[in-house]
Amino acid sequence: MDSSERRAVAALWSLQGIGPVTIARLERALGPLGPLLNLKVSDWAGRVDLQAPAREALEGVGRLAQVADRLEERARRLGQAIVFPGDDGWPRRMTGAWAPRVLFMVGPGATGPDRRRVAIVGTRRPEPGAAERVARLARELAGQGVGVVSGGAEGIDQAAHFGAIAGGGETWAFLGSAFDELDPMQRPLVEPFFTHGGTFYSQFPPGTRADKSTFTRRNPLISGAADCVLIARAPKKSGALHTAKAALAQGRPLLVLPSDPWNEAAVGSNALLDAGRARPCFSVSNVLDALGLGEATTRVLPQAVDPRSFSVIARRVLEILSSHACDVDVLMARTGLQPGEVKAALVELEVEGAVMKKGSGVWERP
Repeated sequence: MDSSERRAVAALWSLQGIGPVTIARLERALGPLGPLLNLKVSDWAGRVDLQAPAREALEGVGRLAQVADRLEERARRLGQAIVFPGDDGWPRRMTGAWAPRVLFMVGPGATGPDRRRVAIVGTRRPEPGAAERVARLARELAGQGVGVVSGGAEGIDQAAHFGAIAGGGETWAFLGSAFDELDPMQRPLVEPFFTHGGTFYSQFPPGTRADKSTFTRRNPLISGAADCVLIARAPKKSGALHTAKAALAQGRPLLVLPSDPWNEAAVGSNALLDAGRARPCFSVSNVLDALGLGEATTRVLPQAVDPRSFSVIARRVLEILSSHACDVDVLMARTGLQPGEVKAALVELEVEGAVMKKGSGVWERP
Protein backbone atom coordinates (compact mmCIF):
# COMPACT_ATOMS: atom_id res chain seq x y z
CA MET A 1 0.00 0.00 0.00
CA ASP A 2 1.62 3.27 -1.08
CA SER A 3 1.57 6.45 0.99
CA SER A 4 -1.38 8.03 -0.80
CA GLU A 5 -3.49 4.90 -0.34
CA ARG A 6 -2.57 4.74 3.35
CA ARG A 7 -3.52 8.39 3.84
CA ALA A 8 -6.84 7.98 2.06
CA VAL A 9 -7.78 4.86 4.05
CA ALA A 10 -6.77 6.48 7.35
CA ALA A 11 -8.72 9.63 6.54
CA LEU A 12 -11.88 7.66 5.75
CA TRP A 13 -11.40 5.44 8.81
CA SER A 14 -11.24 8.50 11.06
CA LEU A 15 -14.67 9.76 9.96
CA GLN A 16 -17.51 8.77 12.27
CA GLY A 17 -19.99 6.67 10.34
CA ILE A 18 -17.40 5.05 8.05
CA GLY A 19 -15.99 1.61 8.77
CA PRO A 20 -14.50 -1.37 6.95
CA VAL A 21 -17.70 -2.16 5.04
CA THR A 22 -17.93 1.35 3.58
CA ILE A 23 -14.25 1.47 2.70
CA ALA A 24 -14.50 -1.91 0.95
CA ARG A 25 -17.56 -0.67 -0.97
CA LEU A 26 -15.68 2.44 -2.10
CA GLU A 27 -12.74 0.30 -3.25
CA ARG A 28 -15.01 -1.99 -5.26
CA ALA A 29 -16.76 0.95 -6.91
CA LEU A 30 -13.84 3.34 -7.43
CA GLY A 31 -10.68 1.23 -7.31
CA PRO A 32 -7.61 2.47 -5.40
CA LEU A 33 -8.50 5.26 -3.00
CA GLY A 34 -5.20 7.16 -3.11
CA PRO A 35 -6.15 9.13 -6.25
CA LEU A 36 -9.19 10.50 -4.40
CA LEU A 37 -7.07 12.39 -1.85
CA ASN A 38 -6.99 15.72 -3.60
CA LEU A 39 -10.30 15.50 -5.42
CA LYS A 40 -13.42 17.17 -4.09
CA VAL A 41 -15.40 14.56 -2.17
CA SER A 42 -18.58 15.84 -3.81
CA ASP A 43 -17.15 14.82 -7.19
CA TRP A 44 -16.96 11.10 -6.36
CA ALA A 45 -19.05 10.29 -3.28
CA GLY A 46 -22.33 10.41 -5.19
CA ARG A 47 -21.16 7.68 -7.55
CA VAL A 48 -21.30 5.06 -4.78
CA ASP A 49 -24.38 3.65 -3.05
CA LEU A 50 -23.63 4.45 0.60
CA GLN A 51 -25.58 4.09 3.81
CA ALA A 52 -26.90 7.27 5.42
CA PRO A 53 -24.21 7.54 8.17
CA ALA A 54 -21.43 7.31 5.59
CA ARG A 55 -23.09 9.84 3.28
CA GLU A 56 -23.52 12.26 6.16
CA ALA A 57 -19.90 11.82 7.22
CA LEU A 58 -18.64 12.66 3.74
CA GLU A 59 -20.96 15.64 3.24
CA GLY A 60 -18.92 17.69 5.68
CA VAL A 61 -15.57 16.95 3.99
CA GLY A 62 -13.94 19.01 1.26
CA ARG A 63 -10.99 16.78 0.36
CA LEU A 64 -9.66 13.66 2.05
CA ALA A 65 -6.16 15.15 2.05
CA GLN A 66 -7.34 17.78 4.53
CA VAL A 67 -8.72 15.08 6.84
CA ALA A 68 -5.49 13.09 6.54
CA ASP A 69 -3.38 16.16 7.38
CA ARG A 70 -5.38 16.86 10.53
CA LEU A 71 -5.32 13.22 11.61
CA GLU A 72 -1.58 12.83 11.12
CA GLU A 73 -0.82 16.07 12.98
CA ARG A 74 -3.00 15.11 15.93
CA ALA A 75 -1.52 11.60 16.10
CA ARG A 76 1.99 13.08 15.98
CA ARG A 77 1.26 15.42 18.89
CA LEU A 78 -0.11 12.51 20.92
CA GLY A 79 2.85 10.26 20.15
CA GLN A 80 0.73 7.77 18.22
CA ALA A 81 1.82 5.77 15.20
CA ILE A 82 -0.78 4.98 12.51
CA VAL A 83 -0.18 1.39 11.42
CA PHE A 84 -1.64 -0.80 8.68
CA PRO A 85 -1.68 -4.54 7.97
CA GLY A 86 1.82 -5.64 7.02
CA ASP A 87 3.58 -2.91 8.97
CA ASP A 88 6.17 -3.99 11.54
CA GLY A 89 4.01 -2.83 14.44
CA TRP A 90 0.86 -4.61 13.22
CA PRO A 91 -0.08 -7.78 15.19
CA ARG A 92 0.69 -10.67 12.85
CA ARG A 93 -2.38 -12.69 13.95
CA MET A 94 -4.74 -9.83 13.18
CA THR A 95 -6.04 -10.87 9.79
CA GLY A 96 -9.50 -11.67 8.48
CA ALA A 97 -12.79 -9.93 7.86
CA TRP A 98 -13.06 -8.90 11.52
CA ALA A 99 -9.72 -7.05 11.51
CA PRO A 100 -9.64 -3.24 11.34
CA ARG A 101 -8.08 -1.41 8.41
CA VAL A 102 -6.06 0.92 10.66
CA LEU A 103 -4.68 0.85 14.21
CA PHE A 104 -3.39 3.71 16.34
CA MET A 105 -0.40 2.53 18.35
CA VAL A 106 1.51 3.92 21.32
CA GLY A 107 4.55 1.80 22.10
CA PRO A 108 6.74 -0.65 20.17
CA GLY A 109 3.89 -2.93 19.09
CA ALA A 110 4.84 -6.09 17.25
CA THR A 111 8.32 -4.87 16.33
CA GLY A 112 10.06 -7.21 18.81
CA PRO A 113 10.81 -10.93 18.51
CA ASP A 114 7.99 -13.12 17.26
CA ARG A 115 6.32 -14.95 20.14
CA ARG A 116 3.16 -16.73 21.19
CA ARG A 117 0.59 -14.57 22.98
CA VAL A 118 -2.27 -15.26 25.35
CA ALA A 119 -5.22 -12.93 25.88
CA ILE A 120 -6.31 -12.81 29.54
CA VAL A 121 -9.58 -11.02 30.23
CA GLY A 122 -12.24 -10.89 32.90
CA THR A 123 -14.48 -8.83 35.12
CA ARG A 124 -13.65 -5.43 36.51
CA ARG A 125 -14.87 -6.61 39.92
CA PRO A 126 -13.39 -10.02 40.73
CA GLU A 127 -13.73 -11.59 44.15
CA PRO A 128 -10.92 -10.93 46.67
CA GLY A 129 -7.68 -12.59 45.70
CA ALA A 130 -8.63 -13.40 42.09
CA ALA A 131 -6.76 -10.47 40.52
CA GLU A 132 -3.62 -11.34 42.47
CA ARG A 133 -3.76 -14.98 41.29
CA VAL A 134 -4.21 -13.83 37.69
CA ALA A 135 -1.25 -11.48 38.05
CA ARG A 136 0.95 -14.33 39.27
CA LEU A 137 -0.18 -16.51 36.36
CA ALA A 138 0.61 -13.72 33.87
CA ARG A 139 3.98 -13.17 35.50
CA GLU A 140 4.95 -16.81 35.10
CA LEU A 141 3.73 -16.87 31.50
CA ALA A 142 5.79 -13.78 30.75
CA GLY A 143 8.76 -15.60 32.24
CA GLN A 144 8.28 -18.26 29.57
CA GLY A 145 8.47 -15.61 26.84
CA VAL A 146 4.70 -15.50 26.29
CA GLY A 147 3.16 -12.12 25.45
CA VAL A 148 0.07 -11.07 27.42
CA VAL A 149 -2.82 -9.27 25.70
CA SER A 150 -5.78 -7.68 27.48
CA GLY A 151 -8.10 -4.68 27.49
CA GLY A 152 -6.58 -2.33 30.07
CA ALA A 153 -9.65 -2.26 32.33
CA GLU A 154 -9.42 -2.37 36.10
CA GLY A 155 -9.69 -5.76 37.76
CA ILE A 156 -8.61 -8.85 35.84
CA ASP A 157 -7.27 -6.99 32.77
CA GLN A 158 -4.90 -4.79 34.72
CA ALA A 159 -3.79 -7.71 36.86
CA ALA A 160 -2.76 -9.50 33.67
CA HIS A 161 -0.86 -6.46 32.39
CA PHE A 162 0.96 -5.83 35.67
CA GLY A 163 1.80 -9.51 36.00
CA ALA A 164 3.37 -9.54 32.54
CA ILE A 165 5.39 -6.44 33.35
CA ALA A 166 6.57 -7.96 36.63
CA GLY A 167 7.71 -11.05 34.70
CA GLY A 168 9.78 -8.90 32.36
CA GLY A 169 7.51 -9.74 29.44
CA GLU A 170 5.62 -8.06 26.65
CA THR A 171 2.07 -6.81 27.14
CA TRP A 172 -0.48 -5.18 24.82
CA ALA A 173 -3.66 -3.33 25.79
CA PHE A 174 -6.45 -2.94 23.22
CA LEU A 175 -8.53 0.05 24.22
CA GLY A 176 -12.24 0.74 23.91
CA SER A 177 -11.46 4.41 23.31
CA ALA A 178 -8.74 6.49 21.73
CA PHE A 179 -5.52 6.67 23.73
CA ASP A 180 -6.10 10.35 24.51
CA GLU A 181 -9.50 9.49 26.02
CA LEU A 182 -8.41 6.92 28.61
CA ASP A 183 -10.75 6.75 31.58
CA PRO A 184 -9.28 7.50 35.05
CA MET A 185 -9.19 3.80 35.98
CA GLN A 186 -6.86 3.04 33.05
CA ARG A 187 -4.34 5.79 33.68
CA PRO A 188 -2.30 3.82 36.25
CA LEU A 189 -1.14 1.68 33.31
CA VAL A 190 0.43 4.52 31.35
CA GLU A 191 3.66 5.01 33.27
CA PRO A 192 4.43 1.26 33.67
CA PHE A 193 3.74 0.69 29.98
CA PHE A 194 6.03 3.51 28.93
CA THR A 195 8.76 2.35 31.32
CA HIS A 196 8.60 -1.35 30.46
CA GLY A 197 7.81 -1.31 26.74
CA GLY A 198 4.08 -2.07 26.82
CA THR A 199 1.89 -1.10 23.87
CA PHE A 200 -1.51 0.54 23.69
CA TYR A 201 -3.51 -0.25 20.57
CA SER A 202 -6.77 1.33 19.49
CA GLN A 203 -8.82 1.10 16.33
CA PHE A 204 -10.38 4.44 17.23
CA PRO A 205 -8.95 7.78 16.03
CA PRO A 206 -7.91 10.47 18.50
CA GLY A 207 -10.77 12.04 20.39
CA THR A 208 -13.00 8.94 20.46
CA ARG A 209 -14.56 8.30 23.86
CA ALA A 210 -15.56 4.85 25.02
CA ASP A 211 -19.16 3.69 25.02
CA LYS A 212 -20.92 0.34 24.94
CA SER A 213 -20.54 -0.01 21.18
CA THR A 214 -16.80 0.71 21.15
CA PHE A 215 -16.11 -2.05 23.66
CA THR A 216 -18.15 -4.51 21.60
CA ARG A 217 -16.08 -3.61 18.54
CA ARG A 218 -12.84 -3.75 20.51
CA ASN A 219 -13.23 -7.21 22.07
CA PRO A 220 -12.55 -9.26 18.89
CA LEU A 221 -9.21 -7.47 18.57
CA ILE A 222 -8.08 -8.77 21.98
CA SER A 223 -8.75 -12.37 21.01
CA GLY A 224 -7.64 -11.86 17.43
CA ALA A 225 -4.20 -10.56 18.41
CA ALA A 226 -3.54 -13.63 20.57
CA ASP A 227 -2.90 -17.33 19.94
CA CYS A 228 -5.23 -18.45 22.72
CA VAL A 229 -7.67 -16.80 25.13
CA LEU A 230 -8.06 -17.26 28.88
CA ILE A 231 -11.23 -16.04 30.59
CA ALA A 232 -10.32 -15.53 34.23
CA ARG A 233 -13.64 -14.38 35.65
CA ALA A 234 -16.80 -13.38 33.78
CA PRO A 235 -20.23 -12.77 35.31
CA LYS A 236 -23.44 -13.57 33.45
CA LYS A 237 -23.32 -10.32 31.47
CA SER A 238 -19.71 -9.48 30.71
CA GLY A 239 -17.61 -8.06 27.92
CA ALA A 240 -15.25 -10.97 28.52
CA LEU A 241 -17.95 -13.28 27.17
CA HIS A 242 -17.99 -11.24 23.96
CA THR A 243 -14.24 -11.84 23.73
CA ALA A 244 -14.83 -15.55 24.32
CA LYS A 245 -17.40 -15.65 21.51
CA ALA A 246 -14.97 -13.88 19.18
CA ALA A 247 -12.20 -16.31 20.13
CA LEU A 248 -14.33 -19.29 19.15
CA ALA A 249 -15.29 -17.65 15.85
CA GLN A 250 -11.62 -16.90 15.13
CA GLY A 251 -10.52 -20.44 15.94
CA ARG A 252 -8.52 -19.50 19.03
CA PRO A 253 -8.26 -22.10 21.83
CA LEU A 254 -10.44 -20.96 24.74
CA LEU A 255 -9.57 -21.63 28.38
CA VAL A 256 -11.35 -20.69 31.61
CA LEU A 257 -10.12 -20.46 35.18
CA PRO A 258 -12.72 -22.54 37.07
CA SER A 259 -14.40 -21.03 40.11
CA ASP A 260 -16.97 -21.97 42.74
CA PRO A 261 -20.44 -22.31 41.19
CA TRP A 262 -21.86 -19.74 43.63
CA ASN A 263 -19.29 -17.10 42.64
CA GLU A 264 -21.35 -14.40 40.87
CA ALA A 265 -18.18 -12.99 39.28
CA ALA A 266 -17.68 -16.28 37.42
CA VAL A 267 -21.19 -17.39 36.42
CA GLY A 268 -20.57 -16.66 32.74
CA SER A 269 -17.11 -18.19 32.57
CA ASN A 270 -18.19 -21.31 34.47
CA ALA A 271 -21.05 -21.68 31.99
CA LEU A 272 -18.52 -21.89 29.14
CA LEU A 273 -16.94 -24.88 30.88
CA ASP A 274 -20.30 -26.49 31.60
CA ALA A 275 -21.30 -26.20 27.93
CA GLY A 276 -17.98 -27.70 26.79
CA ARG A 277 -17.06 -24.57 24.85
CA ALA A 278 -13.83 -24.01 26.81
CA ARG A 279 -11.26 -26.17 28.52
CA PRO A 280 -10.33 -25.63 32.18
CA CYS A 281 -7.07 -23.94 33.12
CA PHE A 282 -5.52 -25.19 36.35
CA SER A 283 -1.93 -24.10 35.80
CA VAL A 284 0.52 -22.34 33.52
CA SER A 285 1.12 -25.67 31.81
CA ASN A 286 -2.46 -25.68 30.50
CA VAL A 287 -1.89 -22.33 28.79
CA LEU A 288 1.46 -23.42 27.37
CA ASP A 289 -0.16 -26.56 25.97
CA ALA A 290 -2.88 -24.48 24.30
CA LEU A 291 -0.13 -22.33 22.77
CA GLY A 292 1.71 -25.40 21.52
CA LEU A 293 4.68 -24.71 23.77
CA GLY A 294 4.49 -27.81 25.98
CA GLU A 295 5.78 -27.84 29.53
CA ALA A 296 7.51 -24.83 31.03
CA THR A 297 11.27 -25.16 31.09
CA THR A 298 12.17 -22.07 33.09
CA ARG A 299 10.73 -20.30 36.08
CA VAL A 300 10.53 -16.67 37.10
CA LEU A 301 12.86 -16.27 40.05
CA PRO A 302 12.09 -13.86 42.87
CA GLN A 303 13.98 -10.60 42.63
CA ALA A 304 14.78 -7.96 45.17
CA VAL A 305 12.14 -5.24 45.27
CA ASP A 306 13.36 -1.96 43.77
CA PRO A 307 10.84 0.81 44.59
CA ARG A 308 12.20 2.87 41.70
CA SER A 309 10.70 0.37 39.25
CA PHE A 310 7.15 1.07 40.47
CA SER A 311 4.77 3.62 39.00
CA VAL A 312 4.39 6.97 40.78
CA ILE A 313 0.99 5.94 42.16
CA ALA A 314 2.33 2.62 43.43
CA ARG A 315 5.20 4.40 45.19
CA ARG A 316 2.73 6.71 46.96
CA VAL A 317 0.75 3.71 48.20
CA LEU A 318 3.91 1.87 49.23
CA GLU A 319 5.12 4.86 51.25
CA ILE A 320 1.95 4.80 53.33
CA LEU A 321 2.02 1.04 53.83
CA SER A 322 5.65 1.26 54.92
CA SER A 323 4.53 2.98 58.13
CA HIS A 324 1.36 0.99 58.95
CA ALA A 325 -1.20 -1.42 57.51
CA CYS A 326 -4.24 0.10 55.75
CA ASP A 327 -7.34 -0.91 53.89
CA VAL A 328 -8.35 0.54 50.51
CA ASP A 329 -10.58 3.23 52.04
CA VAL A 330 -7.74 4.56 54.20
CA LEU A 331 -5.33 4.52 51.27
CA MET A 332 -7.84 6.51 49.19
CA ALA A 333 -8.23 9.07 51.97
CA ARG A 334 -4.48 9.39 52.51
CA THR A 335 -3.55 9.67 48.83
CA GLY A 336 -6.60 11.29 47.26
CA LEU A 337 -6.60 8.55 44.60
CA GLN A 338 -9.64 6.92 43.03
CA PRO A 339 -10.59 3.32 44.01
CA GLY A 340 -9.39 1.89 40.68
CA GLU A 341 -6.04 3.66 41.00
CA VAL A 342 -5.47 2.28 44.51
CA LYS A 343 -6.47 -1.25 43.48
CA ALA A 344 -4.21 -1.14 40.42
CA ALA A 345 -1.31 0.04 42.57
CA LEU A 346 -1.90 -2.76 45.09
CA VAL A 347 -1.90 -5.37 42.32
CA GLU A 348 1.35 -3.92 40.94
CA LEU A 349 2.94 -4.02 44.39
CA GLU A 350 1.57 -7.44 45.34
CA VAL A 351 2.91 -9.06 42.19
CA GLU A 352 6.40 -7.87 43.09
CA GLY A 353 6.05 -9.07 46.68
CA ALA A 354 6.26 -5.52 48.03
CA VAL A 355 2.92 -5.77 49.91
CA MET A 356 0.66 -8.54 51.11
CA LYS A 357 -3.02 -8.78 51.95
CA LYS A 358 -4.15 -9.69 55.45
CA GLY A 359 -7.63 -10.68 56.52
CA SER A 360 -10.52 -8.18 56.40
CA GLY A 361 -9.10 -6.35 53.38
CA VAL A 362 -6.05 -4.83 55.10
CA TRP A 363 -2.76 -4.47 53.23
CA GLU A 364 0.74 -4.28 54.73
CA ARG A 365 4.44 -4.62 53.97
CA PRO A 366 5.79 -8.18 54.40
